[in-house]
Amino acid sequence: MFQECTETSSVFFKNGVRERMKEKKNGVLKTAKMNASLASKIRTRTINNSSIIKVSLKQNNKALALALNAAKITAQKLTDEKMWLQKEVELGHFENACLRQKLSSVKKYIDELQLSMNSSFQTAIKLTRFSESDSYSSLLDKRGHNDTHDISCSQEDSNCPRVASKFMRIPLSHVDDDGNGRKTATSLEKLP
Repeated sequence: MFQECTETSSVFFKNGVRERMKEKKNGVLKTAKMNASLASKIRTRTINNSSIIKVSLKQNNKALALALNAAKITAQKLTDEKMWLQKEVELGHFENACLRQKLSSVKKYIDELQLSMNSSFQTAIKLTRFSESDSYSSLLDKRGHNDTHDISCSQEDSNCPRVASKFMRIPLSHVDDDGNGRKTATSLEKLP
């Protein structure tokens, strides 16, 4: 009996071990199946996500390429405009230099003309004073004044009396006697 008991207990033990082994195998298989299904789910999610990411990356790349092309076109336009403006500035500098040169030559011409006119005016003034003093002395000689030293003066003296060689005509206006208030220049008065 002891043997039978040991045999039955060993059978039960073996069966129990077998069942546990089966359960472990089944459990391992179940977990392996679960892990495999989870892995496949994760893989499909990853594929789906990666395909979405790929699509969004493609769209982003396309948008970036378009933006880059637009930026290149804008940069080219700005470069062209900059070169055009530089040419305009250089042309402006050249025109400015030409105008300065012309202005300098005109100023030089005006200065020379002014010097010439000043010397001509001084000569004319000297000649006029000389002729005035001659006519004044001849007037005094005709009137019988022999001593012209008291009356004559130097040419530079501003208090020297001058004799006008010609009369000046100045138009005068007066109020009409008829009462209509019109002013007319009817006569010329001679002033010495």
